[in-house]
Amino acid sequence: MLLLVLGGVEALTRLKLVGMSKEFEQFRSYPRLATDLAHRSGLRLAIVGASIAHEDIDLAVLAERLRATTRLPAHAEAFSADHSYVNTWYFMLNHYLWRPGNRVDLVVIPFVGPSLYDKNEIEIGRLARFFTSVEDWPEVLRTDLATTAERADFLLSNFWASWGARDRMQELAFTRLFPNYKAYAREQQNLFLAEQFANPRRAHKARSLVALARLLRTAHEHATPLCFVVFPTQRADWNQQPYAEARRLIEASGVQYVDLRGGADV
Repeated sequence: MLLLVLGGVEALTRLKLVGMSKEFEQFRSYPRLATDLAHRSGLRLAIVGASIAHEDIDLAVLAERLRATTRLPAHAEAFSADHSYVNTWYFMLNHYLWRPGNRVDLVVIPFVGPSLYDKNEIEIGRLARFFTSVEDWPEVLRTDLATTAERADFLLSNFWASWGARDRMQELAFTRLFPNYKAYAREQQNLFLAEQFANPRRAHKARSLVALARLLRTAHEHATPLCFVVFPTQRADWNQQPYAEARRLIEASGVQYVDLRGGADV
């Protein structure tokens, strides 16, 4: 009986609920978008990051300004995942833009808060189902997941859609029941991150940048030009962060770094 129930939940998740999630549909479009972008003529720009990549950047306006500036055809696409950080962006780049034939001219990575530092939360279910493939498993299990529980979660999510999608399905249900739930959840997440980032005990500790270094190193191996862009936010504590360690690492790798918060780098 239990197996029958679990099978029914799995079938419902795969056939119905996944299609109801706008975010999952968005992720499923990324392979096509990456291939289409790579095969366009002119300047091809990919934006990879968290929700800021699709909520705060007007792709049509950006492409038009690039055309006016360069006098070349210009195309831009966003590859984003809400509440994601540098470790997830690495696998998104690897899965979509570092595939043979999917070369672009520039990857822009907008960020806010502690996004470039290690030990940020990874949403394991979507990492397993959308942003990695079997060849990535050894690296994910060895480098990005620290506990046995996380590794088990990752492996289960690859084979069991209802397990991997459980958090998003809960969010979908709550959004249907409570219209303002998504805004509330995002604000709670921002408050949590702000508290973590401003914690004095964390401030005195050196924050590691292993995942960022890996992304920079792999981008160099693929000859992918990058540009990291710090965006201003409504959070004063984030706007005051110097990102000194991250900036040094980025610029030492020969990668562009632009800080939009004060306008000095624009």
